[in-house]
Amino acid sequence: MQPKTRKRVWLIGVPLVVVAGTAGFIWGGVYNVAADDMHTKPVHFLLETARERSIVSRAGRLDVPSGLDDRTRIVQGAGNYAAMCAGCHLAPSMAETDLSQGLYPTPPDLSKHKVDVAKAFWVI
Repeated sequence: MQPKTRKRVWLIGVPLVVVAGTAGFIWGGVYNVAADDMHTKPVHFLLETARERSIVSRAGRLDVPSGLDDRTRIVQGAGNYAAMCAGCHLAPSMAETDLSQGLYPTPPDLSKHKVDVAKAFWVI
């Protein structure tokens, strides 16, 4: 094989094989991304980084409504949290549930973590 031909194979052929292999891996559903299945460290890092960067880039452009500290809204929000969030994210003095223990990564106990208002508002 001539040097120019070998160079073309490396510059064109190898990237095409990598792209085709990656596309087949993704479209084939080879990797299980379910929240109840352990991920490898590199995949966990990629998923966490993608999630965090997505939240940061979008929450920064969000205008958080005023009045979130209004007692009526807090009571309403607490009821919504109890109904839709506490099963995974728990509440003060609440023991872990079967659901919260079965998820991976483990959902944070939001009663023990300070959460940025804009990030939380965007995520919710």
